[in-house]
Amino acid sequence: MLCAHRNPPDGGRSNTAVFSIPAEEWPRARDGLENRLAPFAIPDSYAVHTFAAR
Repeated sequence: MLCAHRNPPDGGRSNTAVFSIPAEEWPRARDGLENRLAPFAIPDSYAVHTFAAR
C-alpha cells in the first residue's frame, strides 16, 4: 500500500494499492476472474454498433 505517495492536480493526496499474482497462480486467478465477469460480457457483435468501433 502506497499512502499519500503523489499529489494529484486537485491538491489532495493519492493512495494506491498494489497487487501481484505469482506466475504459477495466474491461470487459476485468470479463470476465476473470467468466471466472475462472464455475466457482464458484451457480445462481439455489439461493438459494431457503437461509436467506439468507428
